[in-house]
Amino acid sequence: MRLKTFFAPTVQEAMTQVRHDLGSDAVIISTIQEKTGVRVTAALEHRAPKVAGQGAPSKDELFEHLTRCVTFHGVPSPLKERLLSMAEETPAVHLEDAATLWAPWFAQGTRVSQLVTNFETKTILLVGTPGAGKSVTLAKLAVEALLEGRKVRIVTLDEGKAGAIEQLSTYGSHLKVDVASCVAAKDLTAHMKRLDGGELLLIDTPGINPFSRQDVEFVSECVFTTQCVPHWVFSAGCDVWEALEMAEIFKDLGVREIIHTKGDVARRHGALLSVLTQEPMHLVGLSQGPTLSQRLEDATAEALHDLLKSTFFVQSTRPKEKAVSQIKQLEKTKEVREPIWIARLKEARA
Repeated sequence: MRLKTFFAPTVQEAMTQVRHDLGSDAVIISTIQEKTGVRVTAALEHRAPKVAGQGAPSKDELFEHLTRCVTFHGVPSPLKERLLSMAEETPAVHLEDAATLWAPWFAQGTRVSQLVTNFETKTILLVGTPGAGKSVTLAKLAVEALLEGRKVRIVTLDEGKAGAIEQLSTYGSHLKVDVASCVAAKDLTAHMKRLDGGELLLIDTPGINPFSRQDVEFVSECVFTTQCVPHWVFSAGCDVWEALEMAEIFKDLGVREIIHTKGDVARRHGALLSVLTQEPMHLVGLSQGPTLSQRLEDATAEALHDLLKSTFFVQSTRPKEKAVSQIKQLEKTKEVREPIWIARLKEARA
């Protein structure tokens, strides 16, 4: 697949350049409006003839799968263009090599690190929005640390949430780990002074509204008191632009590491890719599932590829025909199906 970027004062002029250079079969990858004009990125497929009996896809087909993947995940146009340009230079040919398509991006941005299980620190402070899964992630971190032979102490400041202390206490009793609670950030100092040897202190903060000045100031005080780099527990399924705005705020709080949660209940992860590209943050772990038996997974290119790929990404050829068929079937179902309340009303009248 051949990629080329065109720049012109208007969209019409840019499209004329596309047709002139690449022909009518060109596929538009992105259209970006800039101050002085429009930047259009287009691609032209060069399909190699298949050898009889050979079922493996060519690199063009593999590249086409990646294009549909990043489109499916809602990746913004600038990032999409960057990923595709890098992937075009890789030697990957078969679908089995699809994970290597992300390798150049990881190598250049160094956005993925296997740091969760290293525990080179004495304190880990988790921050995030309500319901992101901080408490479960904290318990999973405790499991990993215990398996590494570290002593663990847990402190929660989330006294406002109903059942928060009870939840962590339950985890603590199963893991045989002490759990304490604090009201103010300054109370953390006493717990830090009691740390001995290689003991690890895990701190759970309340879920905050990052757009609330009061909430941000509270977390800022916690970070200042502990003097540690906070970890952002980033929940899947977030809007791309919302995530980028939150990332700006968490970056000012000192966040440099992300633990991604709830990837098993979301299908689109363009927000995660966008944050990792836009901000100086590293993905250090993936938490799939709400139970402690589903352990934290180190962030690797292969792990992130497994998260990003979907039935849409690995589907067979002719996706458009399949999509049209599914839409027609859905419309047919809508025609014959009536709301439940109407059916019950008819039964009552009968």
